[in-house]
Amino acid sequence: MLVKNYKKFLNLSKVLNNSFRHTGPDPLRLGTQSLKFEILDDEMLKVLFITTVSFPSETIMREARKRWETEAISMIKGALEELENQYKESFNDTIKCRIIDESFNDSFEFVSYSMYNPIKRALYRVGVFVEVED
Repeated sequence: MLVKNYKKFLNLSKVLNNSFRHTGPDPLRLGTQSLKFEILDDEMLKVLFITTVSFPSETIMREARKRWETEAISMIKGALEELENQYKESFNDTIKCRIIDESFNDSFEFVSYSMYNPIKRALYRVGVFVEVED
């Protein structure tokens, strides 16, 4: 994708840079949760939320999936609000972030699955695209 507003692209990069833990959205994170932002261009971000989940059976996993989905979306929304606030504070300019609902994608990756242990563990991932507007 082409960058139309290079200044906005650089400013987003500065706000989202958390390589050295100086800046970037950091809502109340737990050790088992992670949020990653990828800047595609000045109008689009890709956000990936990953958490570790445990459950005794696949039936319970299916029942709990809706709750994990709600938690993931709320974490992403919180991080986007923080991004908007930091952008405004840093550059005295406003942006509006909107999750593209059609881009919602979630998946499980089993980490521990044994017939001798009733507790199964998996990584639960939620990915969305976010539109960034001036």
